Amino acid sequence: MDSSAAKTAKKYCLIAGLSAWLLLSCVLAFNTAVDPYGMYRLIEVKGFNLHKPAIYHRTRLFKAYDVRRIKPSAIVLGTSRSHVGLRMSHEGWDPTATPRYNLAFDGATTKEMYFYLRHTQFTRSSKSSSGLTYTNLRLHRAVHVRISIPNFFSRRGR
Repeated sequence: MDSSAAKTAKKYCLIAGLSAWLLLSCVLAFNTAVDPYGMYRLIEVKGFNLHKPAIYHRTRLFKAYDVRRIKPSAIVLGTSRSHVGLRMSHEGWDPTATPRYNLAFDGATTKEMYFYLRHTQFTRSSKSSSGLTYTNLRLHRAVHVRISIPNFFSRRGR
């Protein structure tokens, strides 16, 4: 291979690599700006990315990101009954427990509630109210979870 062919090959590889990097960077920037699931919320512009219709079909994903963003002091876990029936603005809540977040969603299992509680614990120590109904306790699909109550609501590392 002569010198000019080697230079042409290097130039071609450089242009191809830079083009791929530029295209990937543009896609990444566009996805970050649009933010269809509310993961980053760096830019919120009405009419552009403020309304996120994809979250209605991916509630579990959205609520996990929302807990990370809000860092609630109090949460509600449960199924649709807790989601609809427990109001976070009710005067019965401890006034010092703000912000509050309803982490309940339709069809939640006890295993999912446990892992969402752990996720919330890692983002911020929270008080919890759990809406557990008899439909959560199906004997043929029971979930055995061991919870250490003294450490559950304390901050990690303290």
